[in-house]
Amino acid sequence: ADAVVKFFSDTFSHYGPKVQIFVACGPSRTDYCQGLSDAMSIVRQPDFAIKAAATNTHFIDLREIYNSDNSNVCAGHPDTNAAYVLATRAIGAIAAVMNWNEWDV
Repeated sequence: ADAVVKFFSDTFSHYGPKVQIFVACGPSRTDYCQGLSDAMSIVRQPDFAIKAAATNTHFIDLREIYNSDNSNVCAGHPDTNAAYVLATRAIGAIAAVMNWNEWDV
């Protein structure tokens, strides 16, 4: 979590408080998800030095995309259906924050 918090802090320091940061967890590996969750909790604390981090860091959960029908097409890689779900979920999460509509993406 410390490295992620440092990344958030460095990014806000360099780009300013209006930057939006998106972090995703999954789908192939999920062992780092707890660290991301812990980092998100730290930067959302009222006493965190960079106030924008509380509202401008966003978690995209991609853990539950794979299933037995789409995750073992080639050496454990997803098929096109799983890739579509992954992309749709990520685009939807980003679009909601960025106020994009269907014509923007």
